[in-house]
Amino acid sequence: MIVALLMLALPQDALLAETSMFDATEIAQRLDVTSFPNSIGPRREADKHRFADYGFTEITDDGGTAQLTRADGEWVFRIRVLGASGDTIRICVLDRALNGGSYFTVKPVEVAEGSDGLFHATGREITSPQCQ
Repeated sequence: MIVALLMLALPQDALLAETSMFDATEIAQRLDVTSFPNSIGPRREADKHRFADYGFTEITDDGGTAQLTRADGEWVFRIRVLGASGDTIRICVLDRALNGGSYFTVKPVEVAEGSDGLFHATGREITSPQCQ
């Protein structure tokens, strides 16, 4: 009875939270950046889907957050895994200009692994207080 009451007191996301079997770097390397809105949108090309296709080839992992920067150092993306539930993974995506521009967004995105081996946004809108 006490366990049931404690579960009711937890936030809904806490009940669904599972550990992803993929780390942030692997997700970042296999993320289809054309499957969700981001700053790459205006440059999209038909056969380009990954960060590396758009010049984001510098990858570092700092304690579970993958950071991808272009070789020119003018733009950065950060990917952090928030949790997993079933076949989906919730990530936090930071998208920021470092070239003196003001573009800066941070938003949670739900992704699932596709048959092509890439992670695609599910299109389901999610929120997370952990993604700020």
